[in-house]
Amino acid sequence: MHVAVPTAAAPAGSSASAPSGSGSDAQIARLQAQLKQLQKQMKDLATDSTMDASAKDKRQKLLQTQMQMVMEQIAQIQKAAAEAARAKAAARSAPPAAPAVARAEKEEPVGRRSPATSMLGALLDEVA
Repeated sequence: MHVAVPTAAAPAGSSASAPSGSGSDAQIARLQAQLKQLQKQMKDLATDSTMDASAKDKRQKLLQTQMQMVMEQIAQIQKAAAEAARAKAAARSAPPAAPAVARAEKEEPVGRRSPATSMLGALLDEVA
């Protein structure tokens, strides 16, 4: 789940609504920068004396929700990266392919046989 979270000053070249297509490290770095900006806004809100208490409370709850969503996105990306690493490790430790593949490579491809040879080859393949 990726949710756009508007911030007062997003870093130049960053996208707040969609991942850039780069690796998970870049996505996490972008989200951490966004989280840092939200934390700064929360700190600024705490010292803001121009807002009334009700508006300040609403803004604080909004910022808390946005920070929670960004943290959840980071956790999801980290989880997906860990699962991908486990799958890659499991694929590396998988047993080699069955020997039947080697036998198929030695046989002449059916497309190269003449029609007569193809029929004879098919009959021989059935017998074998």
